[in-house]
Amino acid sequence: MLAELYTYELRVQNGRATLTEDRLSEVLARLKFLVLVASTTGTEWGESGSTFGVLGSTVYTDQLAEFQQKGALELPSQRGVDVYGTYVMPCRGFGLLSDPRDGQGGVPIAITPRGRALLPPRAAMPRYGAIRDLLLEGGVLTWDHLRIAGPHFSVNGLANDSIERDTLLRSMFERYRDTPDVAKSYENFNMTTRWAAGLIGSGATSAADIIASNFAQVVAAVPSSATPVQLIWMEYELRRRVHFACELLLADVTETLQDLTAGTPNAIAERWLSVEGLSPAVREVLGVDGISKEMTLGGMLHTMPLTAFSEGRLRVEEGRNQLSGGNMALYGLALLLASYRSSEQLRSTKTLQDRRDGMERAFELVKRFADRPILQAMRQLARGLAVEPHLATTLRKMGQGQKCSLRFFPEGELLHPTGVRVTPGFSGSRLGNVLGMLADAGLCNRHDGGRYSLTEPGRRHLLKGGD
Repeated sequence: MLAELYTYELRVQNGRATLTEDRLSEVLARLKFLVLVASTTGTEWGESGSTFGVLGSTVYTDQLAEFQQKGALELPSQRGVDVYGTYVMPCRGFGLLSDPRDGQGGVPIAITPRGRALLPPRAAMPRYGAIRDLLLEGGVLTWDHLRIAGPHFSVNGLANDSIERDTLLRSMFERYRDTPDVAKSYENFNMTTRWAAGLIGSGATSAADIIASNFAQVVAAVPSSATPVQLIWMEYELRRRVHFACELLLADVTETLQDLTAGTPNAIAERWLSVEGLSPAVREVLGVDGISKEMTLGGMLHTMPLTAFSEGRLRVEEGRNQLSGGNMALYGLALLLASYRSSEQLRSTKTLQDRRDGMERAFELVKRFADRPILQAMRQLARGLAVEPHLATTLRKMGQGQKCSLRFFPEGELLHPTGVRVTPGFSGSRLGNVLGMLADAGLCNRHDGGRYSLTEPGRRHLLKGGD
């Protein structure tokens, strides 16, 4: 669409064109609606009709209903800028588009030779010129247009278009430039897709289950036996878990301050450890029925069940639902200790790189206060993993002109709540997006619950020899 738009604007502006954001947005809005209506009505020509991941499915509800009722509609020309924002980075990553910094100034984005290779198969579409002009100039989309153009614009039709699909697959798996950065990106992408395909095997599984299965395999193995891609994704999951543990501590610091109206880190830790009745989930992961102040952090680390957080994917909602005072923090503590223990061998052998980041700071606190009473240790964890990072990050953002998002503010040692609660965040995985791209290209089947299975072309392409 960008290529056709650039060509059109140069023609009507006599060889020198300035492309405004409004002009780009209106053309991409028409494209967005055409893709949506083609995907929705694909059952007419044997497709599933699924609109999973399709932009505009909530924005254009009324227009879609009107088209289906009347069989004709003036193409909408508003709200198209999200198409550019969604697709520009993946297209850059696979060398279909390049940044104007690459010497192609004067346009929002430059089209590479690899990107131009997609034009011939698209231009070979029946009555292509009529659809192209409709998108560029606006007008009424009819059922007659859709019957011809629909299979070529539906997201579910890509797997049936061998020329365009194969061109895209080459872009995804064969690097477009031999520079070290591009070569490394493609190596990583190829390793990840083949690793994921190997874990999917002959079944159907989700990105979250793939990551969790790999985590368990690497933790249980001899460090030297793990492959580079296994280690990368194990470390990714480990850092996500530690980050979530710290978010649980921050959320409970905030909740406890709301109850106290104000308090010090020591008062917060005392409230946590005086919780009346540990929740069943906390008892399960800590392996205790209650907390005594004589316990040490190291003692708790060594008495926790070996199975804590080691079986299956992390139950994120279970952590968020520990609402009675102290249980959320204790669940976060258990997750932090389990992460520390499961990675000890990998860290001691330097199999995992020390990146001097948040996880390393958290583990240093666990090590430093392992022999201290639990109250003293929890006070330091609350201060070092929740209070200080939150204040430092939020005040830095405010100093850069961003809005205030303080959950509490200090007056000496005393912390005052602002009344804004925290929802503990567990970082999303882009692996699901990758599997979705493979499904669009016909290498995977998409199932309910975010699960994927390999197609026969996927097995041939992603698993050497189809094994």
